[in-house]
Amino acid sequence: MLRITQLSLLVLVLWSCTMTASNNSIFNKESFVDTKINKQGNLELEDTPRMWASFTETVDFRVANEVSGKRPEAGKKTWDEFWLWQIEKNKTGRQNSSRYIKYILNKRRDEGLPELLLEKRKKQEHKK
Repeated sequence: MLRITQLSLLVLVLWSCTMTASNNSIFNKESFVDTKINKQGNLELEDTPRMWASFTETVDFRVANEVSGKRPEAGKKTWDEFWLWQIEKNKTGRQNSSRYIKYILNKRRDEGLPELLLEKRKKQEHKK
């Protein structure tokens, strides 16, 4: 009986080693986001294909919700408030932040949604 237990333990240890070597162990899991430490020492979201795909998928989903008349997320009262909050969040802590902000604005325009109030004000001030 003791011999079977020792053999079982040996098999388990060897199996664990192969899982670690093949990056399938519980200790080698990929993170949900791609980040790096920037020159100022702050954590920054990287602009990678995976991050871009995740971002555009989320924005597309939220814009579709806005088009269908659903309420905004995160306790925001209006979609305008929601999108301005999202734009502010994306201004810092992200590589190539202008790419992400432009995507939000262009996606909403492509769907025929009204300009955000802040964007309207900027255009009016620029014309003066």
